[in-house]
Amino acid sequence: MNKILGFILSIVCLLQIQQLTAQPAWTVNSSNFQYSMSAIGVIKINSVESTDSTDLVAAFVNGECRGVTHPQLINALKRYFAFLLIYSNTSTGETVSYKVWKASNNTTFNITYTNIFNSLSSIGTSSNPVVWAFPALNTGTDINTFSFAQQTGNSVINSANHTISVFVPQTVALTNLVATFTLSTNANAFIGTTPEMSGTTANDFTNPIVYKVVAEDGTTTKNWTISVSLSSVVPINEPSANIFDIFPNPTSGIVHINSQQNISIYNQCGKIVFEKSIDQNFTGILDLHFLPKGIYFIKCVGSEFLNSQKLIIQ
Repeated sequence: MNKILGFILSIVCLLQIQQLTAQPAWTVNSSNFQYSMSAIGVIKINSVESTDSTDLVAAFVNGECRGVTHPQLINALKRYFAFLLIYSNTSTGETVSYKVWKASNNTTFNITYTNIFNSLSSIGTSSNPVVWAFPALNTGTDINTFSFAQQTGNSVINSANHTISVFVPQTVALTNLVATFTLSTNANAFIGTTPEMSGTTANDFTNPIVYKVVAEDGTTTKNWTISVSLSSVVPINEPSANIFDIFPNPTSGIVHINSQQNISIYNQCGKIVFEKSIDQNFTGILDLHFLPKGIYFIKCVGSEFLNSQKLIIQ
């Protein structure tokens, strides 16, 4: 009798466990829809990518399931990808949202990532998959700092135009410079398809280089143009302590200045057309829109260095 009772209790416990781990009833009948699109992605919960083929990801439009699949191991890539078909009766325009079910703890997660349905289109690739993540991944694509060990003055980071300008001494070769930089949280930088490692990767900066910053979410990107110029500072003694650089040049009127000494601007006739006294380290902006278009010379003379640069206002 005890054996029979134990067997019955075992069956009951097994049924309860199965009920607790029962997956959501997410289903879709593809024959009910005219159009479809595809998505290739990975599931990421609490910063850990899924390696569980019993997990689920499902697509929804206004609460209606429009596609559902399990991740599967792609041996060649050693990664679990979900290949999801999404259906609609509207060729374009519907907003697709997503949910993920984690089998190991029987938990459903609402994913913040959405996309617009477009018939026959595809989002994500095996090299750049959609990431269905909870919590949501960072979308920041900024370069927060950027510098070289050999540079003079401060780097000029223009977040609005996504440009960075750096000056180095004229004795420095631009063909093999190693940049040190920081990015938005968990973002990555690339030149083309080559990953860039801060403090490690050397590049030829003879011409401007475009850094592609990819956000943690794997889909948000931003291109930054890095320009490196040779400074015209002529050192007398410890030049790195006394820097005078200008950017951009040519300019339409706004000039970024980094100087420790008074600034004088001369026209081609040698007449002073602008002066500014600086009694401490100053990094700022000069508005020279009042000057006519033409060629000028900015001069700065300190006790330990001499600097003269040509400025073009156009």
